[in-house]
Formats: sequence, C-alpha cells, structure tokens
Amino acid sequence: MRFWGIALVMMLAACTTTPTPRYDGAEPTTPAVEPPVQGALYGRVMHASGTGAPRAAVGVRQWEDGQLLGLLVTAGLSCAVGACAEPKYVKQTPEGTYSFPPEMVREKQISVVAEWGDRGVSAEVFFKNENDPQRVPDLVLWEPDLKMHRYGDTLVTWPRHSPGAVYTIYSQNGGQVSPPTTGTARLVPDWRVEGDLWVEARTVDGDVKYLHRSARKPVAAKRGFVVGRTQLAGRDCVGTQGRKRVVLKFGDSIETTDDGVTFKKITVPQPKWGVRTTTVDAKYVCGREVGVW
Repeated sequence: MRFWGIALVMMLAACTTTPTPRYDGAEPTTPAVEPPVQGALYGRVMHASGTGAPRAAVGVRQWEDGQLLGLLVTAGLSCAVGACAEPKYVKQTPEGTYSFPPEMVREKQISVVAEWGDRGVSAEVFFKNENDPQRVPDLVLWEPDLKMHRYGDTLVTWPRHSPGAVYTIYSQNGGQVSPPTTGTARLVPDWRVEGDLWVEARTVDGDVKYLHRSARKPVAAKRGFVVGRTQLAGRDCVGTQGRKRVVLKFGDSIETTDDGVTFKKITVPQPKWGVRTTTVDAKYVCGREVGVW
C-alpha cells in the first residue's frame, strides 16, 4: 500500500489537467442534498461540515491497463511524457451535485477528483466502473488548519483525517519532504523546505481508495529559535530566555538548571508519532541537540 501511495502522489503531481469553468455562485449553508440518479456516474462534493461544495471543479479520470502498468513501473514518471489519464470535467449544480454522461466513462478503472479553491485543496476517489447509473462515493474535502513551528527545522502538525489514514508532507518546489506516517506531526528539515507546504492523506475502504490534499500553506517565519549555547559544569546547555517548549532531535533525556550548579534530569518519553517534546520551567536546558522555542 505504501508503494501504491508514493506512486500515486508522484503520478498526480506529474499529470497536467485542463481547467474548466466552475460554478461561481454562493455555496449552500444547509446540509448537502442527495444527488439525483442520472448519467453513468453521479455524486456530490461536500465540505467536512456536511454542506455542499458546488464551487469545486469535478473531473473523471479513466485509467487504461497500460497506463496503470506504466505508472507502477515508472513510479508515476510516465505522466511527465503524456502517458497519463487527464480528467474530463463537468460543472456542478448549485447544490454541489454532478453527473457524467455515458460517453465520458468507458474504462474499468476510474477516479473522480474534486478541486476546490486556489490553494490546492482536492479530494479524489479511485474505484471500478460498474453498471450505469453508478453512485460515486462522497467526495468530502479535507481542509485542516496546518500548524507550523519553525525553530531551525519546521514542525508540522495537523488534525487526524480518519483512522488508518497515511499522511505525507510535500513542498511546492521540493516534492515529498517527509516519509509516510500514520501520525499527525512531522519534523521537516530546514533544507527541505522550498515554498509552501501541504499534507496529503491516503485512505482505503475495501476496493475504494481516497486521496485528500490539504491547502498549501506558507512556511512560518522563524521564531527566533534559541541557538546561543554555553557550557555549564561540562554540559552543553542553552538558555531558555523565558521560553518553555523543548524539542529533542536525538536522545531521550535532558537536564535543567537555574544556577548552573544544580541539575535536574528529565526523561522525555518517545511519543507514538512525531518528535520528542516537552515543557520546562528553568533558565537553562542541557543536552545534545536540544532546541528551545
């Protein structure tokens, strides 16, 4: 599944799409309506709040066996030379529903993608084409508020999408900048941060696969990460300057002191995911590769 996800993300990044006019009216504030049964495929696009998202552009991709094989062999790079399924778009109704006529849907392996706004928010579902008319699983946009704390490297955190989701962080100009994780936090090395960052969440429900992309977000400015270090009683320490949050890049323990003579050792447990972090109330924190912000 991990290989499928990596290949899929590279594939979508390499593919080019043809824009289509979107519905540009006001979006509804009431719960999304059930889509009418029509065409070969029909469905709806929703915000996480349950309201319709008619301003999303909706397209269908049709994957031929040769294309799928090429994508797996080249890890998605075949899209760069045009061997990629490009979406064909339809315009949504004001209620946030859509349908594709039979002549637009031919292949067995298909996906439907919804692209909302100008910051890259999208949701795509991959499934098998069956008898017409076929109800497409709901496309629910994932619009998390990414939190970024930059103190040399950048700590990115986000709310959980759903149980079992696998997340990967991408940079606008640097591609994939983190390995896949089931956690909700990743430390991105500063040298990998090039342009805006976003998170992609992949989930699987039986034979149906989903790919959700969050909005791109500019990387936060550095917060005056404390880098001035000093030696206290033979220890490598850094002054907290009134700050309390500590991050450990390596090791599992730190020492704190107020006078440089008496030291208190603190063990920082390894979380299930993310990085070791804790809060302290002291003038100095000592340890290898300790960061304070």
